[in-house]
Amino acid sequence: AASLARSAGDIWNLVNWSWKSVKTFQHVFLRHGKGKDILRSLIDRARGTGVPQGQWLDNQAVSEWLKQVRPTIQGPASIKLPPEIAAKAQVIMPDGSIVKATHAVLVPTEEGFKTAYPIITTVRNYISE
Repeated sequence: AASLARSAGDIWNLVNWSWKSVKTFQHVFLRHGKGKDILRSLIDRARGTGVPQGQWLDNQAVSEWLKQVRPTIQGPASIKLPPEIAAKAQVIMPDGSIVKATHAVLVPTEEGFKTAYPIITTVRNYISE
């Protein structure tokens, strides 16, 4: 009889990695993705909360990168962005200025991410490790 067991790598092939998949990415791109309406919302959120807000500028490229990263993390993590992804990420500061992102907070689920957003290293307390 053929074994029904799957290797850990097989599960990732079954996930819908389209950036449009809310099941896989939850609010990663709905709240932190590309778009003028999202940018306006993040500017208002940063101003209102006093907390910088990260935005991805290329949903497709970022979703492909997250697909590669997901098998390597076991829980919430803050990681340095590779240059090609850092170029597609920004952080909106509470004063409305926009700066380049250097890192990202990644909060995984069993089949994707609860959230993932760009940050800068000078900002603390995004996640407790």
